[in-house]
Amino acid sequence: EPDAALVTRYVVDKFQGYAPSWTAFHASLTLDTRAALKKVKHETLLLSNTGDLIFEKCREAELLRGDMRAHRIEGGYVDIVDQRPDEWVAAVASFLCQGGPS
Repeated sequence: EPDAALVTRYVVDKFQGYAPSWTAFHASLTLDTRAALKKVKHETLLLSNTGDLIFEKCREAELLRGDMRAHRIEGGYVDIVDQRPDEWVAAVASFLCQGGPS
């Protein structure tokens, strides 16, 4: 079970406009990252979950950079790392150890 105080802090910070959580959240929704993504030369994992508010941004990155490995966790919300840490860790470990999730 996720730590309710931790999840609340992250979610409230984002939506009430407190930095640093809000700054990163706002940037993820508003910045055009296509030019920067085109410059990435290292193997990359695009890890997202379908319930996150920035899920569509990750899908756009997948379309732009088909060479980057993508892994989606079904459901969840804006704090998937705390909600489903085992799935998140498994995706990252697979990417690092075996060349990425399928």
